[in-house]
Amino acid sequence: SIHNLLNPSDGQNVSEAIKLLLCIVEISKLDPEDFDPTEAAEFEALCLLGEAYDALLQPFINVNLSLSEQIQSLVTASHLFCALYVQNGTSFMSNQLYADIQTMIKNAVLMVPKTRIVNGDLKVYICLLGDDVLEALFGRCRMIGGHSPNCSIGELRDRFGSAMNLDYIYERHPEWERHPPRLNMIRKRHVDHLRPSHFKRELRANSCDLESCWAAAV
Repeated sequence: SIHNLLNPSDGQNVSEAIKLLLCIVEISKLDPEDFDPTEAAEFEALCLLGEAYDALLQPFINVNLSLSEQIQSLVTASHLFCALYVQNGTSFMSNQLYADIQTMIKNAVLMVPKTRIVNGDLKVYICLLGDDVLEALFGRCRMIGGHSPNCSIGELRDRFGSAMNLDYIYERHPEWERHPPRLNMIRKRHVDHLRPSHFKRELRANSCDLESCWAAAV
């Protein structure tokens, strides 16, 4: 229910947070014909907010976007949040949250020229800017420890080394890795666990013209 989305029992439930933001995005599909002036004003504000949320979320949850489309969407989100923050200040969002959002977008955009310097034919996976890779690393360390979860610094170093070896093996032979069935990406709650293999469009760094993306977004 909407009450559960607005008052989650788990404040760190990413899937529920995404569901709430997407519900705000869906508000724009309502027919405002019968709204009174107050409702119409609220509807217009929520539509603008939903547009900003949608532009921010799509690059991370829509596997059918190319790298150029992802960057364009993020730049659009950056400008929308900037305009709303400049006009409304901290009544719109806190200084810390605004800074975090803009920093996240900046880091995603800068991944393109950084990757191009190394090798322009490499793909840029924005989804890897999250902590899924770190979660997988610690998960494998825990698995390697078996029934001995506690360890010394030296043992942790060795487990990290073994976990990195597993990463290398699974990168070369992805069919060998057994993924948890609960993360099969069938349900919306799995959108915060998207992996590079889920993205099918053109993601090479050389395919993205940042100036064109910026112009199209603005």
